[in-house]
Amino acid sequence: MATKLQDLTSQYLYWESRKEKAQERLDHLKEEIVMLAEKEKVKKIKSGRFYLYIITQSETRFPQIDEPGRKEVEKIVKKSGELKEVVIFDIVRLGNAYDEKKLSKSLMKKLKPFAERIKSTKIVIKEKKVTR
Repeated sequence: MATKLQDLTSQYLYWESRKEKAQERLDHLKEEIVMLAEKEKVKKIKSGRFYLYIITQSETRFPQIDEPGRKEVEKIVKKSGELKEVVIFDIVRLGNAYDEKKLSKSLMKKLKPFAERIKSTKIVIKEKKVTR
């Protein structure tokens, strides 16, 4: 039994290290694809029977847990009473509510110094539907 466990552990560690290297390569390829697609003003790329969609959006983000300003943002929001339904302070939901202007003008004004617009790009792959 110990030999089998050792073998499975070795295999797991092998594939885990491959996963990290593969993720690094994917991240690098994504950067190159996004840069070239922006330059050529392309948002959809066909490769074989797959389409690769490049989606860029801008979102508001607030300081994460260990970042400066996080405690102030939490105090401001909790004091406002506008996010009572959230059991855990959710910074992503706060950013979305801020973007959708679902917060009071007063709270929006207090949060503005902490709000940072972040441009994010993701790649979505969809397989072309086969028609018969």
